[in-house]
Amino acid sequence: MTGHEPVNGVPRSRVLLLGDAAARPEGLERALVRAGLALDEVMPADDDASPDLVLITVRDVDDSLRPLLEAAAGCGGPVPRLVLIANGAADAPARAVAMGADEAVAAPPTAGEYVARLAARIGLTVEFPRLSPRAAATSERIAPESGARDAPARPQSPDLDSRLRDEFERARRYALSFSLVLIGIEQFAGLSDRLGPERSDRVLADVGDVLRAGVRAPDFVSRYAGEEFALLLPETSTSGARQSVTRVRDQVVARAFDGLEPGERPQVTAGIVTFPHPAAERLDDLFALAEAALLRARSQSGDRIGTAESAAT
Repeated sequence: MTGHEPVNGVPRSRVLLLGDAAARPEGLERALVRAGLALDEVMPADDDASPDLVLITVRDVDDSLRPLLEAAAGCGGPVPRLVLIANGAADAPARAVAMGADEAVAAPPTAGEYVARLAARIGLTVEFPRLSPRAAATSERIAPESGARDAPARPQSPDLDSRLRDEFERARRYALSFSLVLIGIEQFAGLSDRLGPERSDRVLADVGDVLRAGVRAPDFVSRYAGEEFALLLPETSTSGARQSVTRVRDQVVARAFDGLEPGERPQVTAGIVTFPHPAAERLDDLFALAEAALLRARSQSGDRIGTAESAAT
């Protein structure tokens, strides 16, 4: 991807994620995306725009950090290199800085708090409001046994929340499965500038119509955030969700969108999570898993469908 993806005509700041993905604080990718940052997990090619900063996550500071810092230095320009350390000793941040990191933090208290600090480095102001009373009550009712988690609020969609909550409870009660799919509409950069906000919004509305026409009667389609949609597919496995994504993607490709040249037609990327999933105890867990899967899909070639794999799928 060349350049910074615009949102409503404004280029998004990009963060390159390197290092051990398992060492990232829970919800980090979700917090970054919700802050309006574009994420990459692959080093940029020569003709790609440099990231605005590089975030390296490690379990501890050892010799494996040095090549990551050297790789980050090759991104071009004075790109800040930040290091997050999951469980290092008290002197670990100082050792990381001595190796060349611009900043190092050990075990940040919350992903949201750290992302707000990170965004401030590149001139963004980010606020993460707590969940609304309705959303908090929803999470507690779904998984009262799970501890409260301080996570950034995700986009609020009462209809999606309600349908997902009902499906979640039905699946648990009757030992059923379902899939949540987040659909990212790619190649949308620049359309707002060329078409204007009203016509580009019409293109997104048309994509939504294609998605709704391409799924089954029990399925549910909703706008999610920005150029993203959510699909709720009851009694659907991961393989079934893949088939649904492939079907609607083919229909999007075949659709003639008013004002768009063939090369500008929206392209679909998808992240899938199927319940039951060992890491999903409540609604926000499902969204976090689906968002992480969508992020992986955007870094892939081929079918660009990411999945939150588990033994149950």
